[in-house]
Amino acid sequence: MRYYLEVSGCQMNRLDAEILDGVLRRRGWERVRSPKECDVALFFACSVRRHAEEKIYSHIGSLKNIKQRNNLIVGLLGCTAQLEKENLFKRLEILDLVAGPGALRDVPDALIDLQNGAKELLLLGKENTSYDKLRRCDEAPFSAYVRVVSGCSRNCAYCVVPRARGRAIERPPEEVLCEVEALSKNGTKEVILIGQDVSAYSYNGYKLADLLRDALKIEGIVRFGFVTSHPTSVNERLFEVMASDERMSRYLHLPAQSGSDRILSLMRRNYTVKEYLETVNTARRIVPELELASDFIVGFPTETEEEFEASRRLIKECVFLNSFIFKYSERPNTLAALKLKDDVPAKEKQRRNIELLKTQEEASLLRKQRLIGQKVRVLVEGYDKKSKKKMTGRTWNNHIVVFEGEAKRGDVVLVEVERVTPLVAFGTVVC
Repeated sequence: MRYYLEVSGCQMNRLDAEILDGVLRRRGWERVRSPKECDVALFFACSVRRHAEEKIYSHIGSLKNIKQRNNLIVGLLGCTAQLEKENLFKRLEILDLVAGPGALRDVPDALIDLQNGAKELLLLGKENTSYDKLRRCDEAPFSAYVRVVSGCSRNCAYCVVPRARGRAIERPPEEVLCEVEALSKNGTKEVILIGQDVSAYSYNGYKLADLLRDALKIEGIVRFGFVTSHPTSVNERLFEVMASDERMSRYLHLPAQSGSDRILSLMRRNYTVKEYLETVNTARRIVPELELASDFIVGFPTETEEEFEASRRLIKECVFLNSFIFKYSERPNTLAALKLKDDVPAKEKQRRNIELLKTQEEASLLRKQRLIGQKVRVLVEGYDKKSKKKMTGRTWNNHIVVFEGEAKRGDVVLVEVERVTPLVAFGTVVC
């Protein structure tokens, strides 16, 4: 069968989709670029924000005429499926399949059943790590996510992930290392270890720092990284590993979420702004080349203008390379939805969102300006989408660099930076 696969959301969804894509192709199925050309249309949906859900619902609903004309099978997969369950069949009559993250290995057989006449299949299961064993390492991507933790055991007031993916389950280290080695042998140049709280990884006392040290013994991988970290689970030992080997990324995604201690307490983040800043300072002391990224939520219930301004001050003080900034949206059955009134007006959320984005843009430009005149090491990703004559890649601390010069994907080149914008550095290969 021909299938169309569309993915939204975090690295977990992208990896889940990559594994399913490999399984389907191994069965002889053909992936196509448009739902107009396929027998099966599958959508991985993200449940973190209401807007993202509504967008994917709208897209799926627009396939109604194609479904009637081509007898199209339509499936919604991922966290949204796990949370909404059978309600999705009522909301989107076009759906034939709803499958949560813990049941993805059953999707290929379910599609065959649907092709043979089955109706409205609901697949739910507990999140586990066995799905990762289905990965096709013989078609290794240039940059590969490797899951080390499924689910999350934290209880942030705004977050649906623990309900959607369950409590944290760590993969055995030998399983992770075996996958990294297989990817390396098949040409992968970059490995990024992922988990909702990846730095909390602990398997019988074996920590993320231990896993990275052992992964660094595997030859062939040019760069190692990890995302995403909770501010209370990173530590000096992890930073020391980052600083110990030139193949380790010098980039740390460390979501702050707010610059107000009161809001952080309501969010159940379990740290104060002072503690967050101490962690940032420790990381930068041990890893001098480090670049930091963060997340912020604006308009969390009861957030005042003064508390919003505290978030702006935190961005200015930390000078993050980038921040992912979201307007608060109430998520069903989260602690925030159950206990707090969503009382910040939509217009106010929008204003705060725009202002915080502007503050972050100023911080991003400051970080980029430090590169002008510097020669930076870049892992080449390929040709720049805007200019096929130029190439693009990222530095070891995650600066995007567009440059002129001869290179091929997977090369490591030295680029002299000549000018910058808040998002991109531009330069020329010197070596």
